[in-house]
Order: sequence, then C-alpha cells, then structure tokens
Amino acid sequence: MPTPASRCRGFTLTDLVISVAIVGTLATLALPTTVGHLLQARRVDALTALFQLQHAQERWRLSHGDYAQGPQLALPTVSPQGHYELQVLQATPLGYTLVAAARGLQQRDAACRVLRLEVNGGVVRHASGPDAAAANGDAANRRCWRL
Repeated sequence: MPTPASRCRGFTLTDLVISVAIVGTLATLALPTTVGHLLQARRVDALTALFQLQHAQERWRLSHGDYAQGPQLALPTVSPQGHYELQVLQATPLGYTLVAAARGLQQRDAACRVLRLEVNGGVVRHASGPDAAAANGDAANRRCWRL
C-alpha cells in the first residue's frame, strides 16, 4: 500500500514554467507563418471582387457599347469581406483598369497590397505591388494572383 509521501502530486512550479516557455517559443515560431497564410487567404476577397467588377464591365459594354466609369456600375466600393477598396481607375471604349487596394489589417500584406486588373483591346493584364504603381516582377505577381 502506497504511503502518502510516495503519491504523485502533479506538476511542480518548475514543470509549469518549462511548459509555458516551450509553448511560448512554439507560438513565436508559428505566428509569422499563420499571419502569412491569413493574408494570402484574404486576397481571395480582392480577386473575387475584381472578377465581379470585370464581369459587370463586360455586361455594361454589351448593353452600352463602351465600358463604364465606376459610379455607372452601381457596385460596392469595398470588397465583399471588407478587406479591399475597389476602384475603376479609367474606362475607355477599348478597356478599363480596376484596382483593389488593401485596407485595415490586410495592409500588412506588403508585397500584394494593391492588385490591378487591366483590360485593353481584349487583352487582360494582372499587376500587383506594395503601392499604386503595382510594379511587382513576374514571380511576385504570380504569387499575388496565384496564376
């Protein structure tokens, strides 16, 4: 029969401190990866909104013969989940430029803060970048657009 002194008494303070230190270290290592995946997943919000705007522009052109300025489309100026502001920068009879600019916490997505979709004479061009210039190289651009 075990004596009271030989019973297990649970964790000691030292065990608890070591456990908290290990969990803290693992959390510190995992946080940047988790945030990166979250920012990448939120980019879908911008892509969806830009493709909806593109579809609306093509419908407008079928009905009116040219492309619409932003207010003519009567569409929201914010993406469905609210992570991006949307704009029609220019619309001509031959094409248009659509922009999704990150807002709020999504602005931490430094390389892909601005996504731009340009249509000119039936040719579609995707651009991205940290600012309005949207001047990422091909590799970074493919990562932002996942093309």
